[in-house]
Amino acid sequence: AIIGLVVALLSFVRTYGAALFCLAAAKNLHLGLVGAVLRAPLSFFDTTPIGRIVSRFSKDMYSIDHELLDQADMFIFMIMFLLANFGTIIAATPWFAVGIVPIMAVYVYFVRFFMPVARECKRLESIARSPVFAHYSETLGGIPTIRAYGAQARFVHANLRLVDKLNEAYYVNKIADRWLSARLECVGATIVFFASVLA
Repeated sequence: AIIGLVVALLSFVRTYGAALFCLAAAKNLHLGLVGAVLRAPLSFFDTTPIGRIVSRFSKDMYSIDHELLDQADMFIFMIMFLLANFGTIIAATPWFAVGIVPIMAVYVYFVRFFMPVARECKRLESIARSPVFAHYSETLGGIPTIRAYGAQARFVHANLRLVDKLNEAYYVNKIADRWLSARLECVGATIVFFASVLA
């Protein structure tokens, strides 16, 4: 019963601290964005699509508010899980400690290879998202004109084309994630194999 209470208390403290951290990060990001946009020269608005600005205020703020907390929590959980697993395996079979270095070297190699690709995929997805927002806001602003000229089909076709481009960028991002996942699962299977052989 005491262990359960301690775990519950630590989980509450962890979740509450992470929520406060994400709230402060979202507030700082939003204040910085608003300040930068309000102080921007007119040439900035001439050269930057409105969809890109809307994307910064929508998708980036969503990422800070929702995804950052989950990603940080998952990162901490996976690190603790990894250390506990390695500690248990090393306690059962001390010779496994010798094999950790090359296995971790392979893991670091895969992650270092993946990170620039993931960064570029996210950038492509962000670039492809801003025209969707821009076209959507322009369409909403010009609905009476579009209806008056009977141009609904043209705007629907343009919207579908932009959404297809966004889905292409998203698909490339998911392919890169699956590439890394397959290799990390092979590393995990190698760890299990060596642990069972040494046992």
